[in-house]
Amino acid sequence: HGEGHKEAISEFLDMGVLGFETRHPDLTREEHLFYERLCKEKGLYKMGGCDHSGVLGGNIEHGEQYVCDYEMSGILEEDFMRIYERKLG
Repeated sequence: HGEGHKEAISEFLDMGVLGFETRHPDLTREEHLFYERLCKEKGLYKMGGCDHSGVLGGNIEHGEQYVCDYEMSGILEEDFMRIYERKLG
């Protein structure tokens, strides 16, 4: 995710990528909306998470736990079910 990946989107699509991470604490609001639109336009899966950015990924600095913002982490149930049921778009 992030600005650097935007430049490679056509390459990712040519490789057969089936989706993009649309929800992650490191994404800006603009990036989130960009990837949401891209997935909708291209009929791709929308994914998300914070597993490797938070406690499970060992990201604890100065004794404080990393807290993922609910609005930008994880995956929405409807998006999960599309992946689970293999329903693109």
